[in-house]
Parts: sequence; C-alpha cells; structure tokens
Amino acid sequence: MEPVVKCPFCGSDNGCDHHVASIDFQFGEIQGGYLSWEDPDLAIRPIKDAFLAAHVGKLDPAKFGAYQDIADLWAGSEYQPDDEDVPVAVFAPQLYRIVAERLSIAGARSVCHEVDGGPGYTTECCDLFAEDPKQIVIQYLNRLHADLGL
Repeated sequence: MEPVVKCPFCGSDNGCDHHVASIDFQFGEIQGGYLSWEDPDLAIRPIKDAFLAAHVGKLDPAKFGAYQDIADLWAGSEYQPDDEDVPVAVFAPQLYRIVAERLSIAGARSVCHEVDGGPGYTTECCDLFAEDPKQIVIQYLNRLHADLGL
C-alpha cells in the first residue's frame, strides 16, 4: 500500500501548488511537483554540466572539495566521451539525495517515505513542499551554481 503524503501547507494528498518535487532516490527520478512540471532535469543539470566541464579541463574540480556532498559525488563520477547522451555518469541515488538535501536547505519541507516497488522490494522517496516552490528552486539553483563555480 502506498503511503499517503499530505502537503504540510494545505493538507492536500492529491498534488497541490506547494509541491516542489517528488524524488525517487532508487531510480533517480523527479516524478512530480514544480520541478517535474517545469523541467525534470533542471535540478541536476548544473551538477552534470560542472562535472563535464571539470572532466574536460574547463573548470577546476578543486572547488568541489569545499562541499563534501559534491566532492563525494565528483569522486565517483565517470567521464564517458563516446556517449553524447550521458557524457558524465554519476551514482543516481547519491545525486538525487543531494538535490533533496539542498532543496531542504533552500527552505523546502521534506516528507520522506518508502514506496512498495513489488514483492519484497521498496524504494525510498521524498516529497518536498514550499509555500512558493518557484522561489525555492531559484534559491536552490543560485546556491548550487555558486557552490559549483559556475
């Protein structure tokens, strides 16, 4: 049975204007909320762009060391020059945990829970809410760009 996730602002359990994102850590997806409606890759694109720039020598990766979450993700990233769709591979669950944690730092309220993924299998998800999701995403992106040196 799926958990009922209610918005901490309006109490809705069926989507609302306060929903910033619904993040599935296991599968590395943003499946609902403002980020999903606007652009599901918006939250991860700056990280992947910075890592690609660092792998090809256009950005100094030493900057990443100031932030443990980004430094750990960078350490496990892999440059794939022959794959134009995914030129930099990163560990998806780790990437999306960074997104959720940093959206929370920007002011989003998180409601994390497990979802039944079939017989004997569950996945961890997190729904994030804010009074003004667009403003939270702007704060998240501004801080992320600064932290990545973009």
